[in-house]
Amino acid sequence: MNTATRPRSVRTHAESKFGLGPGAFAFESRFVTVNGAKLHYVDEGSGPALFMLHGNPTWAFLYREIIEDLRRDFRCIAVDMAGFGLSEAPEQFSYRPDAQAELIALFLQTLDIRNATLIAHDWGGPVGLAAMVETDARITRICLGNSWAWPVN
Repeated sequence: MNTATRPRSVRTHAESKFGLGPGAFAFESRFVTVNGAKLHYVDEGSGPALFMLHGNPTWAFLYREIIEDLRRDFRCIAVDMAGFGLSEAPEQFSYRPDAQAELIALFLQTLDIRNATLIAHDWGGPVGLAAMVETDARITRICLGNSWAWPVN
């Protein structure tokens, strides 16, 4: 169901899973499997791509108000890293930033996201920057908040 036309009394997948009230995370949950990880993401709006990557221990919920405000003018993509939010990590996954970065790079390639602005918080910074280095022209601009920029290895 289109999130713009969904009645406010109907809870989304994420709202039901986490016991959130209707409208708290009013986005369609999407999933893609990369390298054994089932990654949850939202993809709302159209226009230039904004790729949102949360920190530790949060999930795409962090960006809910930003997505609401910007989806009229931008394509807002927010992914849950493996093992966070609604994403599932593969067995024996290390959860280290370098392992997360590998999955995020594969996610960007699988969805063919190009020329995006990385909006990242906390761990999302080094994970997103490492994925940016591994994927040619998929992330071309960055906006980091409360983060850092050093190698994830």
